[in-house]
Amino acid sequence: MFPQDCQDRLSQIYQQEVTLKPEFLAVVSNRQFLTRMLTNLKYIYLQKQDLERSLRTVERILLLFPEASFELRDRGLLYYQLGQFSQAAEDLRIYLIKVPDARDADVIRQLLAKLGDD
Repeated sequence: MFPQDCQDRLSQIYQQEVTLKPEFLAVVSNRQFLTRMLTNLKYIYLQKQDLERSLRTVERILLLFPEASFELRDRGLLYYQLGQFSQAAEDLRIYLIKVPDARDADVIRQLLAKLGDD
């Protein structure tokens, strides 16, 4: 699609005039594209409460971007929901080490305390 085609499509979707910014058309790497697709799948699976598939999807994202702290947190939370408490505690501990001032740090610390890992 050309930029004008994208502009027209956005306006059609939102049923109003939308300004297409150049950053909307930025080139992404194959890894970034694949991660975006996997992230969309993760949210679809979460909406369907398919925790096993969500977990497998997060694990694939972490293969592409092992430094993705929030994915590590999400994997820990999925482990927790699936009753895999030692794996949950490990991921959540590492998450707090990587992002000690995260917005959800207090909640994660409470969860770790509940797991007996404080």
